[in-house]
Amino acid sequence: HLRWRMASPEAQLAEWRSHPKYHRVRAWMDSHTKLMASLQTMRGCAHGLCDARAPDRSANELRGDHKRLAGAFEEFDLQLDAHSTLEDRKLFPFFEVTFPAEFKDARAQFAAEHEAIDVAVHALKDAIDAVCAADGASLEGRSRAFTARALARDVDDQMRQHFMSEEKRCVDLWLSMSDSLQDAYSHMRLQPMAARL
Repeated sequence: HLRWRMASPEAQLAEWRSHPKYHRVRAWMDSHTKLMASLQTMRGCAHGLCDARAPDRSANELRGDHKRLAGAFEEFDLQLDAHSTLEDRKLFPFFEVTFPAEFKDARAQFAAEHEAIDVAVHALKDAIDAVCAADGASLEGRSRAFTARALARDVDDQMRQHFMSEEKRCVDLWLSMSDSLQDAYSHMRLQPMAARL
């Protein structure tokens, strides 16, 4: 049974939502929600291809399943790229300058986590491509679907931990900002990509 859930505990989310300045973080938190929901859709597609009834399905039905899985991945990957770009090139640089003591080492930690997630997402993409290239009714096709489903679960776990860590580190800082700091953040442009060592 696949069940979607938020990264941070519900009690913490309720506390943040009740804050008078929650509107500042809503879009960012919603992007976490959308990413987790998109990943859940992809897991559901992979789960369907693992179904024991798959051998009884027509080639057209299986092609449709493959297309849905590939489309779900593409949507997820686009959302993830936009989200990570905003964090790496705007949110985290701003917090690093604005809250040097409180955000110490967080940018490096989150950049490393983003890289690890990217590696896992690329492995998932390769697995999905393998599923789509295989005959879904065959044992090999179903085996590849099981691999894709397991990798999607791993990405889900990794992202959930990452989002929880980001939320724990960022939300209270964001909510504590003065209106002038919030205005400065709102008007800040994306920063150039930092050179990788």
